[in-house]
Amino acid sequence: MKADFPSRDTQGHRAALTLTVGIGLIYLAFLAPGLQSIDNTMMLDVSISLVKHHDFSVPPSSRAILGRGGLYYAPFYPLLSIVSVPFVAGALLVAGKSHLPDHFLAAVAAIQVSVICTALSAGLVLLLAFRLGGRWKSAFVASLAFAFGTMAMVYSRYFYADPLLGLLSVAALYVAFNEHRTGALCALFCALAVLAKPSGIVLGPVLACYFLVTEKSLKALLPIGGTLAGAFLYAFFNWFRFGHASSVGQPWDFSFRYFPEALTGFMLSPGRGLFWFCPPIIGGLFACPPAFKKNPWQILAVLSVAIGYICLHSFWSLWYATWSWGPRLILPTVPVLCTLIGLTSTERMRRVTMGLAVLGFVVNGPFMFAFYERYFAEYFDQPNSTWQAVNWSFHDTPLVHGWQSAYHETRDALGTDVRDLLRTAGQPNKSLSSSKWLHVVALWWWMLPLVRISRLVGAGIALLLSVSGVAVIAAARRMLPIGNS
Repeated sequence: MKADFPSRDTQGHRAALTLTVGIGLIYLAFLAPGLQSIDNTMMLDVSISLVKHHDFSVPPSSRAILGRGGLYYAPFYPLLSIVSVPFVAGALLVAGKSHLPDHFLAAVAAIQVSVICTALSAGLVLLLAFRLGGRWKSAFVASLAFAFGTMAMVYSRYFYADPLLGLLSVAALYVAFNEHRTGALCALFCALAVLAKPSGIVLGPVLACYFLVTEKSLKALLPIGGTLAGAFLYAFFNWFRFGHASSVGQPWDFSFRYFPEALTGFMLSPGRGLFWFCPPIIGGLFACPPAFKKNPWQILAVLSVAIGYICLHSFWSLWYATWSWGPRLILPTVPVLCTLIGLTSTERMRRVTMGLAVLGFVVNGPFMFAFYERYFAEYFDQPNSTWQAVNWSFHDTPLVHGWQSAYHETRDALGTDVRDLLRTAGQPNKSLSSSKWLHVVALWWWMLPLVRISRLVGAGIALLLSVSGVAVIAAARRMLPIGNS
């Protein structure tokens, strides 16, 4: 398909950018009003500290780790908190003038970084799918399937590093497969991937092997160089915090004995299985074999990145990531694997994939207006509750009870005074009885009474954003050279 790019590259990029904007508008309509996850809150604390105190320290808490100089640090990764600084700085400025809690507005601002990362990933799915040899029509379906048919839509409402790593992964693959690729840019993405999350170390070696096989040149050293640079900076970051380069803050419990259960769980378990929470990926995998014959090395590189992320996390004892929706740790594989949907070559397969995307929307839909933590809070308030049951039992999986949990949260919201949330901003609690956040409609406009604005006004704005997003997506579809694909 390389010959097609000089004449249609610009048109495709414009369509992808337009599509990104449309998807982003819809995500903004469903923006979450705050952060319930402890991990999210601590990463936000780092951004706030960078703005206020110009360092990476955080307030003491049960998860914070005592480091150098008697300061406490979050056991997480630096890039997301750094990227979020402009958003958080703007929110803190507004907070100072509106007399609302800093953490409350900073959380809403920071979540927009996840919105941007996920929407940009959708646009790159479109471009990368075409670059792999797919048709524009199929590539468009792949992008929408990723954005609205997988768990990526849920995590656009949270503040995890995984959407950022997913974006860097598809961006690096897109640059690597470009006939006019810049090796330095590819190396930069590989370095940033490690700083986004250490599992990003997978990206550089895969792309180095791809360059080595396809070009047989020293360009293969560039992705490796980028990965080594990212690893060095991350090691320095650890030394700066904890006094030792290998002190990452997370429990270092990796063993092959976890691998069989984790690998099976990541793929098939009802509580964490990728195919349950991201069903459109199934259509992409079926499209691989015929496309592999025409374009083996690029498709192998895509699969290798995804397999690398999955296998790496399968050695960890906490592969299921406790209070998470689906297999969160392998979320970066989702945009990568969704590009394979663009390889579907028949109308029948496109319809099947769209049907799988609708199924994915139904599965993930309840947590576009509720917090998925509500399910876990309800479940663990009951006796004899175990992670084994959550992960492997169809009776206990959040996959089955998602809509019921969202209904309970929405019902409770009618009797919850949102002013009580101001007193607990920045202090997440996973107890259902004490966490106010798990008793509200988890949409930004539900909080508007705090500033004496009617919720009807906010709902109207959200509706306008959604309708505008659909219109922009339709415009992106018309911009694509589908008739010639």
